[in-house]
Amino acid sequence: MLVTIGHDYTFTIDDSRYFSYSEQNFSIQTEKKHLTKFIQTENYLFIFDGILYNNQELIKSLNLPLNTPLAKLLEIAFTKWDTQLFSKLDGIYTLFIYDKEQHRVYTVRDKVGINNLYYYHTKKVLIISDSLTTLVNHPATNKVLDKESLGLYLNLGYVLQPNTIYKNCHKIQSGHFIDYLIQKNKLYHRVYWQYTQLYNQTKTKDTEEHILKNIESILEQSIQKRLNHNMTYGAFLSGGYDSATIAALLQKASPHKIKTFTIGFNDQSINEAQEAKEIANYLGTEHIECYFTKENIEEIIPLLSSIYEEPFSDFGATPTILLAKIAQQQGVQTLFGGDGGDEVFATADSVELYNNILRCPYTVRNNLSKLIKAFTTNNFLPLPQNGLVTKSSKLVQLLSSQTITTMIKTKMTLFTQHELNQLLTYPYKFKHTVFDDIIFPPETESIDQVTGTFFQTFMVEGELQKVKSALDHYQIGIETPYLDLGLIQYLATIPTSLKVKNHIKKSLLKEIAHTYIPKKLLDRPKSGFAIPFDQWMRKELKELLIDTINESSIKRDGLFTQTLITLRDDFFNGREENKYKLWSIFLYQLWFDKNLRD
Repeated sequence: MLVTIGHDYTFTIDDSRYFSYSEQNFSIQTEKKHLTKFIQTENYLFIFDGILYNNQELIKSLNLPLNTPLAKLLEIAFTKWDTQLFSKLDGIYTLFIYDKEQHRVYTVRDKVGINNLYYYHTKKVLIISDSLTTLVNHPATNKVLDKESLGLYLNLGYVLQPNTIYKNCHKIQSGHFIDYLIQKNKLYHRVYWQYTQLYNQTKTKDTEEHILKNIESILEQSIQKRLNHNMTYGAFLSGGYDSATIAALLQKASPHKIKTFTIGFNDQSINEAQEAKEIANYLGTEHIECYFTKENIEEIIPLLSSIYEEPFSDFGATPTILLAKIAQQQGVQTLFGGDGGDEVFATADSVELYNNILRCPYTVRNNLSKLIKAFTTNNFLPLPQNGLVTKSSKLVQLLSSQTITTMIKTKMTLFTQHELNQLLTYPYKFKHTVFDDIIFPPETESIDQVTGTFFQTFMVEGELQKVKSALDHYQIGIETPYLDLGLIQYLATIPTSLKVKNHIKKSLLKEIAHTYIPKKLLDRPKSGFAIPFDQWMRKELKELLIDTINESSIKRDGLFTQTLITLRDDFFNGREENKYKLWSIFLYQLWFDKNLRD
């Protein structure tokens, strides 16, 4: 979707590509390719892009004919419910509404944030797009790097919503909509759905047996409503519980063999292809596996800057792109994935650490953090430059934190503020991100706070972006049954003592999985996509890395100090703790050279 609203602004359009709607003081342009989901009535103009899972439920609640078209449904529903409609929608979508009488525009992003939605706003124009690249290439925008967002990317590995890597370009946050008053040129951000508020629900007192039956039923319904038997679909299968359970349920619901896909590695310490194959054989799927090679590295790494619209440091992107390419070659149109399993069913890493810190009175912790900071900053402690300074800095922030959300942000930080000030040629200031908006109800259990924080931050910007962008590049749709709204809402009512039972994470999901797949095939250490990217940087990618990060590039761009060259050389000399930092900068520089190099 690309919508341009000009206020006292002349915009020349290509009439073969765009639909134009004009009034006295402004005009709206949108791409014609979306007119199949476009409706204009006397009072409204709607553009819907995506999939709605509960349209039949909405039709019944409005007493409409069962064959009511989506566009007509949206018109009637919005007329009745106004913006309360947004909280009733269940799907993967972006929605644009123009209220002609009120001269008002609403633009809505789905609750979880599976679909992307961006905007650019000045005194003359509001531009809305589901593609950041399309947005910044619009003739009315200024394609300029946001230096503070670069620091944010280096700090956390992603540019968290509502920010983007470009100046004056913003993400509409998941579960939010923007409310734009055209004549006043006023733009407001509204929240219509908050994940954290689900924990305000009363915890269920049902038996574990009954809870397991309910979860399995919801999961089966989640699969069914996402199935389109007119399309060829398949599933990721890494060999872990999340993907294996989805593959099992999908095969159960499918009238034919489904295709499952696995990427393998020749390094057996990180290879899970054999385990995934054994699970596929047990389920009876048509299994396709491919081993990652040197040629794949050299082919895919340069592609990252085109596939991901912003710098993206998740090294799991490389095998995901290869898997998407293979799925396309196999004729797959939609892939089912296990994204959200960790957050919805509760992995809750480090929860004991966070609880232990919070048990200590804040005044004691804060005073201790000040003492540690004083010793390290004044060089009273002769700490060697081997990562201990970074660790002590993180410890100071952990001890002075008052919430689990703040602790998670600190723990996940790649570059501390001190390191960024040494690395960047300009002073780095922390930007407002979704982390700052996360507030849990007072009685929310610690495990739910951990998983809820990851859900709204690293899952949306990391896991979902990693998979969706790769699949979009190869014109493949994504389905994520664990992110079903009914399942998310129900799991929020389950006591965490059942989610993490006897120190077993995702206990409920594992119980369900064992009814479909023998425990011996699943219950083993999981390596995940533990990609040997450090080996790549020292071998296959070394020449490209040096061509990308060098004295000349530093002087030319004026963003990094000489510290970057020191970091690079220390890594080549064996400083292992530099690998994540160098990888993050390397991918940024590749992205910058591709997208912002003059």
